[in-house]
Amino acid sequence: MRRQRAFTLIELLVVISIISLLIALLLPAMGRAKDEALTIQCLSNTRGYGVSIHAFAADHNGQGPPLWVGERHWLDILKDYQSDTTLGTTCPVATDILPEGVIQGVGSWGSSRNAWSFRVNTYGVKAEREIVGSYGINIWAQDWAGQVSPWGMDPNKHWERLDNGPVSEIPLIADAVWHNGGPSDTDTAGQVEPLGRNRGGGIGQMNRFLINRHNLRINVALADGSARTTPLTELWALRWHKGFRTQHNAGIPWVNHRPTKLPGGRPGGRQGGRR
Repeated sequence: MRRQRAFTLIELLVVISIISLLIALLLPAMGRAKDEALTIQCLSNTRGYGVSIHAFAADHNGQGPPLWVGERHWLDILKDYQSDTTLGTTCPVATDILPEGVIQGVGSWGSSRNAWSFRVNTYGVKAEREIVGSYGINIWAQDWAGQVSPWGMDPNKHWERLDNGPVSEIPLIADAVWHNGGPSDTDTAGQVEPLGRNRGGGIGQMNRFLINRHNLRINVALADGSARTTPLTELWALRWHKGFRTQHNAGIPWVNHRPTKLPGGRPGGRQGGRR
């Protein structure tokens, strides 16, 4: 009977080397595929909020939701206009919350990889519960609830109605480190990626949206009912307010910085759950 030939040590090493090489080639591709899947899931959330904002506007003379109604936050208000009750309040890559009170005593600002949260907001309005999210609404597209100039904002730049302008270029809601923001065309990026309230040396509220959440992109819902994954350099090409002077390929000094999930975060609960 012929004896079966065994593998030599060199042959085994060759096989192991080939397998290791294949794994090294496949892992980055698998990681990119996973990242893209999370981006798509986040885009679905963003689009869902855009749709609910449109539904709200249809009942309110074309106006977007106010920041608060009594103790109800705009996330709670939009819940009444959502057909999908499982719509996530957080992006799937930004669900953990920064330690309570690290940046703000009443809650926590977020980051590219962390959700924001608070119970009592900066305007002294007590929320029904702890509010957790990682999306921010465009202040310029909100109902200012009778205020002529909230937070000292220029009333001439306010989109009183969501259909009052180039709707395919007006952002309604997007990935953000805080629950709202009012970017201006004079805003600039800093040398370091914004972290919470720290703008990294940048100027203006564009830095609330200027985060590396999806490979130097964020998800944005627009006033025409669409949503798209937008490069950070193109955020200045959108019309955040009336008269916004747009520009393409805006300079962002920190673009080579790769963010990581910050240590010490606590879970924000089930992705999509309200607390």
